[in-house]
Amino acid sequence: MNEVFVQQTAIRRGLIMKRVYLFIFVIVFIISGHLMFGYEDYKNLKAENGVMNLENIDFDSSKTIKLQGKWKFYWEELLTPKEIAKKTTSGTMVFPGIWTENGKSTTGYATYKLTIFLKNGRYGLRIPSMDSTYKLYINNKDAVENGKVGKS
Repeated sequence: MNEVFVQQTAIRRGLIMKRVYLFIFVIVFIISGHLMFGYEDYKNLKAENGVMNLENIDFDSSKTIKLQGKWKFYWEELLTPKEIAKKTTSGTMVFPGIWTENGKSTTGYATYKLTIFLKNGRYGLRIPSMDSTYKLYINNKDAVENGKVGKS
């Protein structure tokens, strides 16, 4: 089981929708050490309630899978993996998606969580450059940080 946690903060009001959309839309999960193209076989695969089971996927034939669907979502909370483990409830947010389409403000911050079930192996995560701050945890460890995540 692998868990991905993302904390994100919007700093300027007018850019939040653009930032969130870019952040959500461009995260692509690259499976195996090969950088081949194609996720056509699995483009309709979606997370449900913050879980994505990829244990039965043949990654030798399909190298890229989008981490799309319903992720666990903690609005206006910046949580570490340890803090999330203590939570008993969460909402969900369609990923990729835009906060305002789900009744949220154009400014704010949140924590997203996705648990991914995989067979043992070597995997990669592709995160293109984006104009937003975030902190990414993989298996409860800091993996990547872009800027300094905060509440303002």
